[in-house]
Amino acid sequence: MSQKRDPEGDSIYHALTAKADKRFSHGYSILVAYTWSKLIDNVPERFAGRSYIADPNNLRSARALGDFDAPQVFSLAHVLDLPFGAKQRYLTHGPASWILGGWQLNGIFRFQSGYPISISAPNVAGVSGFTSYANKLHSGRLATSPRTLNNWFDTSAFQIAAPFTLGNDSRNEPDIRTPGSTDYDLGLNRSQQFGENLKVQFRAEAFNLTNTPSYDAPNSTVGSPNFGRVLGGSNNRVLQLGLRISY
Repeated sequence: MSQKRDPEGDSIYHALTAKADKRFSHGYSILVAYTWSKLIDNVPERFAGRSYIADPNNLRSARALGDFDAPQVFSLAHVLDLPFGAKQRYLTHGPASWILGGWQLNGIFRFQSGYPISISAPNVAGVSGFTSYANKLHSGRLATSPRTLNNWFDTSAFQIAAPFTLGNDSRNEPDIRTPGSTDYDLGLNRSQQFGENLKVQFRAEAFNLTNTPSYDAPNSTVGSPNFGRVLGGSNNRVLQLGLRISY
C-alpha cells in the first residue's frame, strides 16, 4: 500500500445548476449547462490538494474555500447538419449536392472560474507537526492597479509570520483566484456510403480553436522573487484530420 487517506475533516458543497436542451430537429441540437457553486472544507485533498494545514489539532482553523472550488462553470454543446445536399434546403441535386451534402458541424464551448489561491510561506512555527501560514495584512485583491501576468495579486498583503507563530492567513484565499479557463473545440465530419458494405468517414477537428491559453497558477510563495507572477501556460491549439473506412 503506497497511499492511504485518513478519515479526517469535513466539507460542505452547495450548487445551483441550470440546463437548457434543444433536442435534434430541423438539422440542429444544442445543450447549455451552467453551475454556480461553493465548496468549503477544512482539509486539503491528501494526494492532489494545493493547500496545507497549519495546526493538525485544530481543523476549525483550516476551514476555508476548498482547493478545487470553482464557483462558475458554463458549457455549451451544439450539433448542426449543414443545409446542403439531398433532403436539405439548398443544393439538393447535381455535383454540388454530392460534394457539399452530408457535412455535420459539432462543437463544445466551456468556461470555468479559477481556483482559490493558497499562499505559502516559510515555516517558522518551530514545533514538529505544525506549519506556518503567512501573515495577511489586508486583502490580496488589486484595488487600483490592473491585474497582469506579472502582477496577479497584491503581494504587499502578505508577509512571513513572526518566529514561533502560525500566521493569521487562511488556508486558501477567499478573494483571489488562479486564472480561469476557456476552451472551444470544433469538429467537421462527413460520412459517405458506397454500396451496401463500404462506409467512409472524414473528420477535421480543432481543439481549442481560438488558441486561448490556459495560464498556470501564479507563484504564491512569500519571499520568492516571482511571488505573484504567472510564469507559464498550456493548451495550445491542436488541429487534426482523420479518415475511417468501414466495410
